[in-house]
Amino acid sequence: MLYLCRHYSMLMLKNAAKPILYTDDGTMAANPSNIIDDTSVKLTSLLVSGYSSKQIAYIEKTPLSTIQKRIRKIIQKGFVSIKIEPNYRKFGLKVGSVTACVTNDRIYSAAEMISKIDGILSVSIHAGNSDIHGFFLYKNTRQALGLVSEIKGIQGIERVEWSEEVVMLPRIKKENALSLHDELDKSRYRKMK
Repeated sequence: MLYLCRHYSMLMLKNAAKPILYTDDGTMAANPSNIIDDTSVKLTSLLVSGYSSKQIAYIEKTPLSTIQKRIRKIIQKGFVSIKIEPNYRKFGLKVGSVTACVTNDRIYSAAEMISKIDGILSVSIHAGNSDIHGFFLYKNTRQALGLVSEIKGIQGIERVEWSEEVVMLPRIKKENALSLHDELDKSRYRKMK
């Protein structure tokens, strides 16, 4: 089964006794204590789907204290990170998304330069149509255009696109957030037979 988390990708082979854990850079995890078992994967999946510890205990028919202890271990091992984020709208700020294409092989240095611009929340490097994705904060369109112009001024940036987040919809269907990857892996496994 293939499970994707924010900081790790796990490849669990169909008949493997233990999961094989890979770090973000594709190397096998050196510390075997970082390997996660099937129960922890299920708990992680329920957590990222928005279920509380109490709801997970009910679903799993397991004492709440056991679930809380396992969740603490999952967090301590880095399989789940808890992020507290302000409601930027309450502060009068808007959230924008920016993508940039780089013409040369200096994608990492361009991403680093973008990350240093005031108002940038996060920057990530992607494979595909756009090389760099980011999120930024701004008060008005003039400020957003200034930020976009600053990004366009970075050497090697070919194209910049941006948009404003209008509304963020909550997840309506509470399902296993990792189940999609599980289904994809099952279809791949069937094709390999």
